[in-house]
Amino acid sequence: MSVSAATHYGGSASAHSMVADRTLVPGSSRLQVLNPDAGRTVNMPDARKLKPGRSFVIVNVSANSLDLDDAGGTLVKALAATKGAICHLIENATAAGRWGIAIRSIL
Repeated sequence: MSVSAATHYGGSASAHSMVADRTLVPGSSRLQVLNPDAGRTVNMPDARKLKPGRSFVIVNVSANSLDLDDAGGTLVKALAATKGAICHLIENATAAGRWGIAIRSIL
């Protein structure tokens, strides 16, 4: 991933080691490049604190899968190893909200 991509998406071009589940908050970087040590979960932030249209780009650079859960703990999508996800908030009436998630290959 190039530095220009990191600048564009508002995150870091280096992978963050992930030794526990991660919960995103409204101020989290839009780009999340993650390297989980095992199957882990990324929890989306409380949708009521975001405007519809807010998105996160989550890139899994590991050989392990990631579950992408809403703030209520419900699985929205599973992100396989070496895949990326564009997570787009569609509706924010509840903490869980409604997320549209598109999975993409990164290799």
